[in-house]
Amino acid sequence: MQPEREVLLGLSAGRLFAGALTTMNLPLVVVFGTGVYSFADDLLPAHFYSSLVERAGQLPAIWWLGLVPVMFLLAWILSAVLFTIKYAGFTVEQEGGNITIVSGLLDRKKHVFSPGKVQAVEIREGLLRQPFGYAEVEIYVLTSETEKKMMLHPLLPLRDVNELLARIVPQFVMQPPANRPPDRARWLFLRWKLLGAALLGTAGTVFLGPVGAFLFLLIPLCAVWGYGCFKDEGLSIQGKLLTIRHRAISRRTALMRRPHVVTVDTVATRRQRSKSLLSVRARLMVNRGGFKAIFLEYGQAYAVNEWFRQASDLTQK
Repeated sequence: MQPEREVLLGLSAGRLFAGALTTMNLPLVVVFGTGVYSFADDLLPAHFYSSLVERAGQLPAIWWLGLVPVMFLLAWILSAVLFTIKYAGFTVEQEGGNITIVSGLLDRKKHVFSPGKVQAVEIREGLLRQPFGYAEVEIYVLTSETEKKMMLHPLLPLRDVNELLARIVPQFVMQPPANRPPDRARWLFLRWKLLGAALLGTAGTVFLGPVGAFLFLLIPLCAVWGYGCFKDEGLSIQGKLLTIRHRAISRRTALMRRPHVVTVDTVATRRQRSKSLLSVRARLMVNRGGFKAIFLEYGQAYAVNEWFRQASDLTQK
């Protein structure tokens, strides 16, 4: 007998459209652009790119500054189109004891996994989604397939994340980080971002003149960015569940259970140690890069090490 199939959730046309407008998947755009470039390279004459670069070098500086928002807009539109193609018809089904995720318009993909094989859950809030309270949920699955990272939901209200997890992977629960960086770590989140903005403004003024001085407007933007990174950083431990939150561009919250954590590292530079700060990185078998939280108190960082060590001792016994 065929196991009974139950549709757990789907993505409506309205939600797909909203997700397309609030996404900015630059890696996907880069991969698509690389493919187009490779295809066009076989059709265009050999001197086409050299003549294009030569003509571009003759354009005034103000034209280049005006080109930046245009390129950003085109990348956003292209990202929205690719999002629509990738997640059209998105459904999550339960068949027997397994979960099936199906999506795609041109290339229909189907992923099947057991909830017990899920090693981590990542909730990512993009810059265009976080103000509206939306996020995407991804899972890391221990599987023999090449694909270890799967989309569980591409656009979900943040308040509904735990309800989704309870239906599919109830062993994971999202909670806000209880331990955050101290106030003395604030400057460490700001310094390199402000320095980079100042260097860009200086280089723009030197090479582009007064027009390039507009690049100094990046300084307040980088200050807001750095402060947002400081406010969002943190971690918490609840039983066997470790929650790590970190922001580079998007805010990412990773949920990991102790049986799946392979290593926990605590590292710090000399400047960080002088402020009694440590960074924590937890690695999984399916994600060797791991998840990190930076510039935490010594006690907060060592608590993760102790949590990892005690669970390892119990496993050995």
